[in-house]
Amino acid sequence: MRPGNILSGAAFRVVALSLSVFCVVMLIAGFAILEIVRASMINDIRSKIVEEVILFDEIYRNEGPSALSDAIDRLARSRMPAQPIVGLFAENGARLAGDVELAPDFYGWGTIAQKVAGAKAAQGYHVEVVSLAGRKVVVGRRLDLVEAMERTLTRALLIAGAVVILVSLTIGYFVSRGALDKLEKMAAVLEDVSRGESGARLKVGAGRDQIDRISVMINAHLDRLSTLMETTRNSIIAVAHDLRTPLNRAFLSVQKASDKRTGADEREAALNAASAEIEGIGETFETILRIARIASSDDTAGFERVSATALVEEIAETYQPVLEEAGRELIFETPPDDPAWISGDRRMLFQMLVNLVENAARYAPEGTQVTLGARRDDRDVLIEIADHGPGIPAERREDAVKPLHQLSGLGEAGGAGLGLALVRAVADRHRAKLRLSDNAPGLRVSIRFRAVAD
Repeated sequence: MRPGNILSGAAFRVVALSLSVFCVVMLIAGFAILEIVRASMINDIRSKIVEEVILFDEIYRNEGPSALSDAIDRLARSRMPAQPIVGLFAENGARLAGDVELAPDFYGWGTIAQKVAGAKAAQGYHVEVVSLAGRKVVVGRRLDLVEAMERTLTRALLIAGAVVILVSLTIGYFVSRGALDKLEKMAAVLEDVSRGESGARLKVGAGRDQIDRISVMINAHLDRLSTLMETTRNSIIAVAHDLRTPLNRAFLSVQKASDKRTGADEREAALNAASAEIEGIGETFETILRIARIASSDDTAGFERVSATALVEEIAETYQPVLEEAGRELIFETPPDDPAWISGDRRMLFQMLVNLVENAARYAPEGTQVTLGARRDDRDVLIEIADHGPGIPAERREDAVKPLHQLSGLGEAGGAGLGLALVRAVADRHRAKLRLSDNAPGLRVSIRFRAVAD
């Protein structure tokens, strides 16, 4: 794994950007801290200087100029630790007492450089210059403690900043490396899937971070893709199997019609039979394409408010005569004065109910009833159709809604096994829940839609 790839990772870039902001903030905060601490220490120095100036003023007022000169000389010669510097100057700048060599050219607060006995170089002093009876009095204290504090605090801030930066960069490196490892494993799994290993899945860590959540979503999509591929594979096999018989029948009919020994009537009947078989194959392909179009689209722009009650009544009125002619009775049950509004594509919903009615009529024995109804159920709208045919065993109901899947042993169904598959595709398109259950005897198909406001 190349470090360059890790350093270019999003996690490391975020850490680097955060550190840049941190450095700017720390620089500003450090400068402010230094200024605050310096100001505090300077104020302490000034407080001591003011006390000493007040003391000299009292000596001058009480004992006179000579006592002031003596006091300043004694203080200058004492050489106490952290000793202040003092000086007394005439108006012309001549030094009268003290250890300050030159009179400052200002009054008030300021900073001067002064070399005292025993020191190798001049040191900085913070001083106050006042006037007492025409004489200039200078009192000051060393700034070395302030300067030492500044150096120590600056060094501490730099070390702390360096440690924070180093630790942050290390954390960012390993976080970026972990993210890069996961992404490379994700790419490897997707590469395996692209080579045909449909069972390959991403590992989801216990941390459930953003990449793990994306991995869960990708696994869900891969599961759906695997299911679609399996369905497609099975559908192709089923199409080949189910169309082989009608194609053989059509081929035999064409052969019979092309036989010179076949009479005119037999030839016409053979061609009609071949034509019927081919038309049936075309209808099968048309239904397969219709299911594929419905399943592949998620567009709801063409949806409108549809009354489930009115739709059921329309289907019932159309198919009641058809079922009566076939020896069955179609009964519809709808609540009065309740349109049971749902949102959907009316043509799809109509075709779905047609398939359900035709499927029920195909399996229901003669002399039995087929019940069709629509009603509001709490916040949903429930459409149901039930028959008294052989039904579908519970363990085979999931297969019953797969395209081109015919259930053997349930009577002579005919068709290509696409009726319930189309129903499921329409239900999925409308976010409706399809449920097959036992009607004791027979099959009950329930489709639950989300109701919309009246």
